[in-house]
Amino acid sequence: MFNIRKEVRDINRLRKILLIFFEEGFGYLFERSKLMKHLPLTKRFAKKFEHRYHPSVHLRRAFEKLGPTFVKLGQLLSLRPDLVPKEYIFEFEKMQDKVPSFPFKDVKKIVESELHQPLSKAFKSFDTKPLAAASLGQVHKAKLKDGKVVAVKVQRPDIRKVIDTDIEILYHVAQLLQKHVKELANYDLISVVQEFERYTHDELNYKIESLNAKTIKKNFEKNKDVYIPEVYSEFTTEKVLTTDFIDGTPLNQFNKVKRSAGGYIKVIDKVYANVITMIFEHGFFHADPHPANIFLTKGKKIGFVDFGIVGKFDDDLRNKSLDIFMAVANKEVDKLVRTFLSLGAVDEKEFDARAFKRDLTVLIGNLQYSSLKDVEVSIVLEQVMDLALQYKIQLPLDFVLFGKTVITLEGIGVRYNPDFKLVEQTKPLLKKILRKKFYPQQIKKSALKAASTYKELLSVLPKSSLEILDRLRKGNINIDLEDSDIKNMTAELERSSGNVSVGMIIAALIVGSALVMQVDTTFIYQGIPIIPVAGFSVAILLSIWLLKRTMLSEEVRSDLREKNKR
Repeated sequence: MFNIRKEVRDINRLRKILLIFFEEGFGYLFERSKLMKHLPLTKRFAKKFEHRYHPSVHLRRAFEKLGPTFVKLGQLLSLRPDLVPKEYIFEFEKMQDKVPSFPFKDVKKIVESELHQPLSKAFKSFDTKPLAAASLGQVHKAKLKDGKVVAVKVQRPDIRKVIDTDIEILYHVAQLLQKHVKELANYDLISVVQEFERYTHDELNYKIESLNAKTIKKNFEKNKDVYIPEVYSEFTTEKVLTTDFIDGTPLNQFNKVKRSAGGYIKVIDKVYANVITMIFEHGFFHADPHPANIFLTKGKKIGFVDFGIVGKFDDDLRNKSLDIFMAVANKEVDKLVRTFLSLGAVDEKEFDARAFKRDLTVLIGNLQYSSLKDVEVSIVLEQVMDLALQYKIQLPLDFVLFGKTVITLEGIGVRYNPDFKLVEQTKPLLKKILRKKFYPQQIKKSALKAASTYKELLSVLPKSSLEILDRLRKGNINIDLEDSDIKNMTAELERSSGNVSVGMIIAALIVGSALVMQVDTTFIYQGIPIIPVAGFSVAILLSIWLLKRTMLSEEVRSDLREKNKR
């Protein structure tokens, strides 16, 4: 953990951080958390500052004054409505990287050091003036030796050292605030700092961003409407990222896009359709789709940049998120409550499930009385996440990123097209995605995946069972097991594994027969396909046999229990 006397530089930085927070009206927190001693004497006895605005405004201003680490912290928190109240989210969304560019001599030094060659050898030309400067790095336009125009993102010199120092201080302050300030006891500040540290270190490694870009490009390789810049791996390291330069207009330059596209509505619809495709079809999506990260290329394609933050869905999370979205679209309140409760982790001792279900039902009950065109998904999601925060429900990070992405997209749509209706736009897209889930190829893929899981289970079950029995015999667990008990347990395990095997065969016969029925075949008798019928018949016979075997096993177990009692 943080050592307050580790370096003079750290103490000076701590004092600067505390002073800025004090000037923005947060001195009352320091009085109760033993941090006041680090402020100058003139400040300790100064008249208490009263907030002129909402505390969220003053917190945002403090973050902006403190530089890159705190700007990034604010930007991360703006993506986490499950951690931060919505009035703070609103303020943090205003935060922008307002930093000067760093000198070209530093750019040249970093690029040459990372690529292990002179700048003139790697690039045919390299603009000395950056296209854009941000808190962690800046982007320059350049040209490769083969003439390709590229964008080169270069990390700020010593930025990792600055951020690491600030994170150490954040750990120290978070620990004291959580311990001494009762109002903050409900917020796991240490976990917030830990997540911020992990997120920031990932963003400081441009190789991770390059892998994200390559994955999304691969997913869209057959889509002619989307352009993802090519990553040039030979000119990419942890501190340098080289990609194709997008010759186009960012969506935040509304007037230019409107003129060039012949209308903004079609562009917004395309953007939204492709982000929904990323989320529900690919399961790997851009989690920060604000207008500056989305371009309209000269070829009228939608271009995405900046893949530092992405969301990832496994099948289970994707299906639950899809169910939640469709429940909102179809105004199915009970389904929404049930699915949402299955998503989050709670402290069972403190969580009042009945109260949460009641509050959530009341909150979203108005959906039943609203027309489809009037349903605003972003407001529903914001309210649901506020409720989750109130009840201390820990939602999966990728679901939160999904929610925030949808909220951002609806905001973009409504901002530039007042008639944009997210639910109406989404329903046909989701129906198309759902149809794909039930294609024969997808059913076959799911069946093979299930079969593989059962095969793995069967292969490890005997070995695992023997290991458990061996540990029980040799370990320190005081369990009185007779030899007959062990034999009975072994026999039961053998019967159970046999039942699983037969069950897997029955499932395979049913799925296989259903697939064969959809294929034209010459094996037909009086209009009836022979092979599928034979498969179903065998499955029925095996099912009857398995049921009989299970019932017989129960009778045998009952006899054994009676015998052991005697």
